[in-house]
Amino acid sequence: MDVKIYPGFARGEINCPYSKSILHRALICASLASGRSTINNITLSEDIMATIHCLRVLGAEIKLGDNQIIVKGIKEGNGKDEVLEVNESASTLRFLIPISTLFKDNVVFVGKKSLFQRPLMVYEKLFKEQKLTFIKEEDKLAISGRIQGEEFKILGDSSSQFFSGLLFYLPLLPEASTIYIQKPYYSQGYVALTIAILKKFGITVTQKSRYELFIPGNQKYKATTINNEIDYSHLAFWLGLSAFNGSLVCHNVDLVSKQPDFKIIRILRSAGARIERKGRNLFCEPSQYTLNNIGVNNQPDLGPILACIASQSTDKVTLTGLVRIISKESNRLRAVCNNLKNLSIDITKYSLDRITVHPGKVRALEDLDSYHDHRIFMAFTVLATISENPVIIKNCECINKTYPDFLKDLEKLQIKFEYIN
Repeated sequence: MDVKIYPGFARGEINCPYSKSILHRALICASLASGRSTINNITLSEDIMATIHCLRVLGAEIKLGDNQIIVKGIKEGNGKDEVLEVNESASTLRFLIPISTLFKDNVVFVGKKSLFQRPLMVYEKLFKEQKLTFIKEEDKLAISGRIQGEEFKILGDSSSQFFSGLLFYLPLLPEASTIYIQKPYYSQGYVALTIAILKKFGITVTQKSRYELFIPGNQKYKATTINNEIDYSHLAFWLGLSAFNGSLVCHNVDLVSKQPDFKIIRILRSAGARIERKGRNLFCEPSQYTLNNIGVNNQPDLGPILACIASQSTDKVTLTGLVRIISKESNRLRAVCNNLKNLSIDITKYSLDRITVHPGKVRALEDLDSYHDHRIFMAFTVLATISENPVIIKNCECINKTYPDFLKDLEKLQIKFEYIN
């Protein structure tokens, strides 16, 4: 279904959804722990439901409550062959590939073709080096055999999800392991987030240096209670909206967070955006701002919304590190460039890693494509609110992947839109 966004000034209060990144990790750790764990502050989405489904198939007992999830850990594997449906969730797939082999002899992951077009080379290489089965097809992946602990050398520009998948798995092996990270090392913030959550569940990972992780063997996950945070990659859409077109109050914003996208607050404040903190609330008003040139290597999810924010800066903005956003739910670099041009914003594209966004007035020249990508849809919905004419954006159902209530929240901010069949 398509959506027509009407121009209008945003006013109101926002409670962002809770972090998908933390919830994925907490669900996995709780499922590996003996006993009962409680996760408070939850937002359910297609990606999270994919992880819950797979963990249930592996043997975890997961009960959904009122803003809470209760997890009883997997007792033991039964060796039965199993099919795990991961839909389009790269986090679910990459986190669970190593773990699933602890409980099942042969595992087949199935999902959307677009997911299996995304890179899996880190695991493919590792499985083949250890003479294990790793067979990838258009819409599925078959694996068998357990990875043995050893010294692993992994390129640091690989997705952090591969590192995290190994960090969930390796502590349960009898032997110790070491991961050596080869430069350049991107998205280290997400690895640090994984290590922090592992610690809450009693698992030790020692960072001997920026490029070396030591994982003692024979560890046990301990059941615990964990409180989730809001999702700062989603807060970025509302802060971006407020920077050029909204008077907003954003609730439950922490003073510090290990989520890499927490950096969006500092990025916008440094640019001159009017963001005032009162306790755990941010009061945000539109203003003139000058966004600095910025790299998105360590916060790739911020790429689309930063490009939209850049279009209303007082001066042109160069974004780098964009090769990191090519192999996502869509080729986000292409999606961003095409949609900005269709909104009358000039782009200078230098390479697959660098573009310059030239500020200008927004006017829709033709309908926009979400490319079935939730972050593309949300970023350009925000920018559409200042268009000189209504903007149609295709395929709004993609938001169900991570933020199902996005359009409801937009409506609460007095922005008008209509669904178009």
